[in-house]
Amino acid sequence: MSQTIADGFDCSTCKEHHPELPMSMAFASPDFISKMLPWDQESRCKSSEDWYIVDDSMFYIRGCLEIPVVGGGQPFVLGIWSTLNENDFDTTMELWTDPSRINEPPYLGMLSNDIPTYTNTRLLQTKVQTRQSGERPLIFVPDKHPLGRDQRDGITREKVIEFAQLVLHGRSDNPYGYLCEK
Repeated sequence: MSQTIADGFDCSTCKEHHPELPMSMAFASPDFISKMLPWDQESRCKSSEDWYIVDDSMFYIRGCLEIPVVGGGQPFVLGIWSTLNENDFDTTMELWTDPSRINEPPYLGMLSNDIPTYTNTRLLQTKVQTRQSGERPLIFVPDKHPLGRDQRDGITREKVIEFAQLVLHGRSDNPYGYLCEK
């Protein structure tokens, strides 16, 4: 009998059974900002849960990178950050609550987080596709990178468990402490 996402998982880290497998995890901010000293963040950044502006010259948007799960009914979703150029960022802000925003073409950006279990994800080119008002944009990465291939082809339940174990338990040397279940 095969397991489903809802069956939870037996954790190799704590040796316990977790009754649910988290299917959504998110970065609280772009890596550049999470590494800033708190007083620099306060003086240099304007922000909301969905966007950051640094020094009035760097623009970030929060979005969802959805990865199908092989044999699963719902995708695994990473809440990540992408840069946008100033014009695209301004357009995004102008259309934030406008229903016509779904007609916008994808914006180009660069991924702003190092994603665990993948190498060299920060600065990967992204396409940021606006969705209906109230939904964060979808973020796509190129197929030439393993993350892009997984986004296209899907990942196994075991890979989702690997993410869950990193988030739920971390390690003292885990640089992904700011990745959390979301």
